[in-house]
Amino acid sequence: MYLSEEKNSWLNDLYVSQIESENVWSIPQKIISDSISLDDYDEIAPYVAADGITMYFSSDRPGGNGNYDIWMTKRLDDTWLHWSNPVNMGDSINSNQWDAYFALDPKAEYGYFATTRNSLGAI
Repeated sequence: MYLSEEKNSWLNDLYVSQIESENVWSIPQKIISDSISLDDYDEIAPYVAADGITMYFSSDRPGGNGNYDIWMTKRLDDTWLHWSNPVNMGDSINSNQWDAYFALDPKAEYGYFATTRNSLGAI
């Protein structure tokens, strides 16, 4: 997390930590793909699907439908640091509101996420 002077707010990036031994984790490393952790944009709520290759996350990056959108990317190697260019999940998932915390059921038949569309709350 860091302070963006441009947005005058705290921003988040995505990191990975790997288990080294029982109850011992590596130091978190920032995902270094240029297309994932963008400067001056917020990336939150990562979720890796059961295939171990597909990751979903939410961001306020350009190219979205609204406040925050859900994006999908694919892992490119075993380091977990290199990922494909994210793809916006589109109108069937994202709205012009805040959408985040996407997750799939174990068979990848249903997707679940949080949104502020048709909500009494506000962000």
